[in-house]
Amino acid sequence: MLNFRLANPSDLKNIARLHARSWQTAYKNVLSEDFLENEVERERLQYWKKKFDPAQRADNQWVLLAEKDGELLGFICVIGNENKDYGSLIDNLHVRPDTKGQGIGRQLLEKGLTHIRENFPDKGAYLWVFKNNQPAVNFYERAGGLCAELTVTENPDGGKGEVWRMIWAREKKSLGARVKAWFG
Repeated sequence: MLNFRLANPSDLKNIARLHARSWQTAYKNVLSEDFLENEVERERLQYWKKKFDPAQRADNQWVLLAEKDGELLGFICVIGNENKDYGSLIDNLHVRPDTKGQGIGRQLLEKGLTHIRENFPDKGAYLWVFKNNQPAVNFYERAGGLCAELTVTENPDGGKGEVWRMIWAREKKSLGARVKAWFG
């Protein structure tokens, strides 16, 4: 059975390692082979050190881990109300490659979207996904995400890549449902 818990600074090395491993399998057609073989682990470790550094950490950052028997199988990172137009950013969602297809990513995404709805209800959610990562695009579309914008981004390996902004609009509730929620 999966256990979900909030991440803490002592988890950053395991998160970085899983993140790098995920990129090494999912981004073979996106990032350079040299970067994936020789630099990604160091680069992701530096990335997560900044994310957990109290001086640089966003106050609205939320990182949830999925574990089984104490082993990290996946994680999601949300930055609440990161964008005035699109709402909260799903900054990262990664599952250990050998455990994909077991519903871990779906559960993490559901928990992330629930966190956003409960804590930042005025706006929706969004994330960036590489256009060439079609399995991820398909996954997000099955989860209700819409490809809203295609743009070019700078990649960590120095190259460029096309990315989709996938969005989840905030829930629209009827006036009756809103009144009931406000007044019980």
